[in-house]
Amino acid sequence: PSRMTGKAFEIMPKALSRLEGLDKISDSLETGSSFKNYFLNKLCNLPWSTEIILPLADAFKLVTFTEEQSQFAIHKLLRCLNNLSIDEIPPLIYQLLLLSGKHHRKLIVTNIIAFCNRKLDLRSGSPSPEVTNCMGTVLMHISFAVKQDQDLAREIVKL
Repeated sequence: PSRMTGKAFEIMPKALSRLEGLDKISDSLETGSSFKNYFLNKLCNLPWSTEIILPLADAFKLVTFTEEQSQFAIHKLLRCLNNLSIDEIPPLIYQLLLLSGKHHRKLIVTNIIAFCNRKLDLRSGSPSPEVTNCMGTVLMHISFAVKQDQDLAREIVKL
């Protein structure tokens, strides 16, 4: 079932792109651009099951967003980090790092760092081996991402 759910989002970027170019969709949505805003608002205000988070993050990489739309989608994905199992966290962080190539590097990086700091909070004792492995994978993803995107590396150094 989760494969079917993920497959459904593969058409989203193309559909939104085609609809965005239309002058009028319906009486309430005058342009394709207003439909894109409407769709993103509805989608991001729904609760997401963990099975659709990664496919949506992957689809968001292919959608051409305005700065505001991108920030809205990124905030939703960042909030989803708290709902994932420890094994699902590194793939979402990787998708977020890929999204940072388009917009909002600082927002993504600061939230990833804050999330990791909460997970590794040593005041509550040593982190479990699962958390340690997860954070090691996250660091590997960050290392790979900064090798591919020098602007991301500069943003991390600024922090």
